Order: sequence, then structure tokens, then C-alpha cells
Amino acid sequence: MKKHAIVFVALVVVGFALAFGARVDAQTLSLSGAQVSLTVVPAGTASALEDTLTAVHGALRVAQKAANDSITATHTNLRARVKLAADSLTAAHTGITARTKTLSDSVTAAHTGLTARTKTLSDSVTAGHTALTARTKTLGDSVTAAHSSLTARAKTLADSLTALHVRLRLSLGVTGVLHEQADVAVNATAIADSEQTILNLRTASTRYVLRNLRLKSADPGANTVTVYLYEFINDAFINVDTFAITTANYTSYFSLQDMFGEPQVYGDNLMVMIKSSAGGPYAVTGQYSYAKTNN
Repeated sequence: MKKHAIVFVALVVVGFALAFGARVDAQTLSLSGAQVSLTVVPAGTASALEDTLTAVHGALRVAQKAANDSITATHTNLRARVKLAADSLTAAHTGITARTKTLSDSVTAAHTGLTARTKTLSDSVTAGHTALTARTKTLGDSVTAAHSSLTARAKTLADSLTALHVRLRLSLGVTGVLHEQADVAVNATAIADSEQTILNLRTASTRYVLRNLRLKSADPGANTVTVYLYEFINDAFINVDTFAITTANYTSYFSLQDMFGEPQVYGDNLMVMIKSSAGGPYAVTGQYSYAKTNN
């Protein structure tokens, strides 16, 4: 731009010289390395004007070439700078792209790792829940089994206490020391004509406790075998209870509890008799045990 200004000043000088009737002659002027000589002299002839124009034309050509060279150099410099900036931008873009890809790969890897860890944690939680559910069920089953066992034991204990209570209650009616007797087998026959004896306990001044009586009859068919329990009440034997054996139940061995609702029977005089409603004879077998005060 400075060189262009110098050329412009030179042209202005020449213009003023011509305006005042002067002549441009050779004089040294340096423009972008080219030597141009301009000399201002008084005008005199037409050839002097021609020489002046020729000198101006030459100066203009030199100035134009200098301007073109300057523009070309500036353009070349600008292109070099633009290319350098473009190369820098390309390198920066390549670096950013590489860093972006690296960051994306890192994010992807982190996401993959997080997904895998989340799945592992979920699987662990699921497995823990399944194990806890199984343990809870096992514990529940154990508690249920323990409860059932305790219930059964409580029932057994209650039954034992009931039996003990019955024995104590029965023992209150017996004075003296009870002596257990040997088991007695039962082999009797039920007929329709009269009652037959299963047991007859009535020794004077003796108290009895009848235990564990079991009786079984042969099949009476359409008839009935009746079992009679007698106790001595107000100096007389009284039939206090009965039990019927039929074709529907004859296969069982019946106990005192089954027949008379008592596990034991006590008294001074005790008898158990049998009789059939018709037909017969029907075999009745079994066993009983008892204790008494006088051995």
C-alpha cells in the first residue's frame, strides 16, 4: 500500500507540472526496485510534450507493474497464510475428531461396564431374593412342623394328665394299698337264654379297680351281642351301662372307654356279663387286668 501511495504522489507531481506548462525529463525515481527518471523543465516545443507523455506513460507502466507485483506478492502471501490457517484448522479438526472419538469410546466403554455391573447387581439381588424366599419358606415349614409337633405333644401331655386325673379320681374311692393282679384271659360264649359271665369281682371287704378290658365277639349276623356292666349299689347289683356288638362292628376289640365311656371302673363288687338277642352261641374273647386292696 505504501508503494501504491508513492506512485500516486509521482503522478500528482507530473500532473501539476503539465498543468503549469512544464516538461518531464529524465530524473531518477525508485518504485519497487525499478528506476524511472523524471525531470521537470520549462515547456518549449511539441516534442517536449511528447517526451513528457512518453515519460509519464513509462512511469505509469512501471507503476502498474510495481502495483501488480505488489498485489501478486500480497495475494501469494495471503494464499500462504490462508493455507496455513486451513492446515491448522484441518489439524485442529482432526485432533478434535480423534479426541471426540476417544471420548465417545470411553463413554461407550463406561456405559457397557455400567450396564454389565447393573446386570450383575440385579442378578445378585434376584439371587438373594430367591435364596431369602427359599429360606423364609424353609423357616416357615420348620415353624409349622415345630408347631404341629408341639401341638401333638401338648395333646399327648393333656391325654396323659387326663388319664392321671382319672386314675387319681378313681383312687380316691379306694381305701388301702392297691395290688396289681395278673392279666386274665376272656373266653366266653354269648347265648340267648341267659347272661354269661365275663368277670365277677366281689370278694368281701375288697375294693377293685378294673383296667384294660378288651372284648371281641364273633359275627352275630342279624342278632346282637350285648355287654352288661353291673355295680353294687345299695346292697344290690345294678346294670349301670350296656354296649351292643353287631355285624357292623364285631371286628374291633372294644375297651372300657369304647363300651362304657370310662378308662377304669372301681367298686366293691363289679361284674361284666354278655348275652345274645337270639341265635348263638357266639364266642367272645379278650382280656382284662385289675387291682385290689387285699392281695
